Amino acid sequence: MYAYFIANYSPFRSAPPSPKPVGRTSGKPGTLRRILRKAVLNWQRRRTIAALRELDDHILRDIGLRRDEIPMIVERMQADDLPQNRSTSLKQQHV
Repeated sequence: MYAYFIANYSPFRSAPPSPKPVGRTSGKPGTLRRILRKAVLNWQRRRTIAALRELDDHILRDIGLRRDEIPMIVERMQADDLPQNRSTSLKQQHV
């Protein structure tokens, strides 16, 4: 019994492993944020395409669009709205 006590309750025994920290579980910071951002952007893109496809051909012609251009125009609009890194924006300003 003494050997059992020493083996299990000794103050010199190593401490149990500490629990894993709560929070980031993946190696890359912001993974969840990137996934959610991409999901929201895709949802907005699909919603915009659906709204433009509901418009009459006459109204589309008034705003300068053709029905086959809708997905491409929405992609371009979304790309223009995304923030760019500073070096890219400076290069574009000097061109």
